[in-house]
Parts: sequence; C-alpha cells; structure tokens
Amino acid sequence: MSNSANENSLKQRHYCFLVLRLTLDHRGRLLQGELVGMTNTLWRRFTSLAGMNQAIEAWLKQQERFEDSMETESTT
Repeated sequence: MSNSANENSLKQRHYCFLVLRLTLDHRGRLLQGELVGMTNTLWRRFTSLAGMNQAIEAWLKQQERFEDSMETESTT
C-alpha cells in the first residue's frame, strides 16, 4: 500500500478511548466493572460479562450516532 493511500485511510478514521475498569476475584472472574468515557465520566456499570458486552455495544452505537450527527452538521 502506498503512503498516500495509507494516509487517506487514517484520515477517515475516528479514534476514541473507552476505559474498562474491572474488579476481579482471586480466580480472575468478573465481580463488577465500569465503562469510563474520554472525559473520565462514568458511563455505565455492570456485574457480568453479558452486561459488559451490552454496555460496550451501547457505547459503540452512541459513537456511531455521534459520528452520523457530525457528518450531517458538516454537510449543512
């Protein structure tokens, strides 16, 4: 891949950060966890792997909606 193609690919990406804070027992099993956003604000708590997956999925959907709204604003 050429450098210019690689640069164009990188420009089209949106990088964001999501922090997972987990509390595990002595065997490494999840006891509880939190999703923390880029501004260090608590986004959601969970107590199971299924809850963690649901929280991450909801967060990703929120990011998609945010990106869609930003694209709409830039075209108007």
